[in-house]
Amino acid sequence: MQTQLIAACARVRHEMYIFRQEYLPVFLALTPGEIWAEIKADPQVVKIPSPSVWRRPPPLSAWQRAVEDLAITLPAGGGGSSSKSLHPEEYEEFSKEPLFPGFLPEEQEQDQCLRMVNDTLIWHLTPNSFSSLTKIILPEPSTLIPDFDNVEEWLPLFKAWLMQLPPESDRLYNSLCAALPYIAYFDPAFAKLALDRTTWETIVKRYPGMSVEQRQNALKRLDNRFFQNVLNNALLHVFAALAGNHFLAIQDMLDHPCIQGGYTHLMPYYLFAILLGKTRVLRRLLDQTGWHVENVNPIC
Repeated sequence: MQTQLIAACARVRHEMYIFRQEYLPVFLALTPGEIWAEIKADPQVVKIPSPSVWRRPPPLSAWQRAVEDLAITLPAGGGGSSSKSLHPEEYEEFSKEPLFPGFLPEEQEQDQCLRMVNDTLIWHLTPNSFSSLTKIILPEPSTLIPDFDNVEEWLPLFKAWLMQLPPESDRLYNSLCAALPYIAYFDPAFAKLALDRTTWETIVKRYPGMSVEQRQNALKRLDNRFFQNVLNNALLHVFAALAGNHFLAIQDMLDHPCIQGGYTHLMPYYLFAILLGKTRVLRRLLDQTGWHVENVNPIC
């Protein structure tokens, strides 16, 4: 078990490296104020927090130093280990944001976050927003809200349900943010397809029972700022879902045309919080197996 845990640590360290080198420069290319100005944010379309309640995210260099510092609390591959102790409170500036504190529920610090499935360690680590959004937005199909141990029973139905929602409806827009992350957790390729504007353009053109006028109006909605904001919000939650077992799949969505929007400034916080959560679980499990700190390994 200790060997598998050390291998998991090496994977998480690699995720931290990709996060530091590739993801953070994209997420922090613009400040929240610059993003809202660039997309000409309309308060009726994008909920813009008052400057008095949101803080400017730390600069890219500070984020990168924090990630590198966190990485050396985990052993690298080959059985090496780290002499740096983990003090989660040191990273609160990067794992919590005033409007959305505590992305990870406390119970997710328990050992069941990392489970052995078919000789493979699988993360069951999801942010608070998953359950809160789902309870508000998805009163049905309640029987399909996922049981992670019976994926084959609900995932195909969940996909079909999402893709059959009326393409001009608010229900679809809400579900892209609340339902799609559950699908992304298991099927990143489907999530990428569902976040592609051309997917919905094709659905609108083929959707049965729509008049010519309804079809034209639905197509126009796909190009307005509201739908772009929906896709930006959906990207935020899909990234959080992928951060569990498909962290590197986020790379395939960094060129999304809606990557910069009203929720982009939260993306670093979500992903750093999940990486910190993984680190806490791995360190505790390693301690339980008798792992001993020895030498420092630089991030790789």
